Amino acid sequence: MDAMVADTGTHLSSMQVKRDSLEGMISEGRSDGDIQCATQALAKAIKDYKSAAAHVRKHCVKPKKAKEPGAEAAENPAASA
Repeated sequence: MDAMVADTGTHLSSMQVKRDSLEGMISEGRSDGDIQCATQALAKAIKDYKSAAAHVRKHCVKPKKAKEPGAEAAENPAASA
């Protein structure tokens, strides 16, 4: 669990570095090609972070209790008629 959280933190710091770099490029007035590449790198970092966070969330959530096969018919008698 700690390794997954550390991995998520790594993606978060990478995302911050790429964001700062992009903001610097924009303030310097760099070319559109440079800004486009930096924007794509930031978008990939965000996607990676979201993927890692979803993976951690998946393992942190308590699993749902499985329903028994006859429980559904007992909850909704109109469905079985």
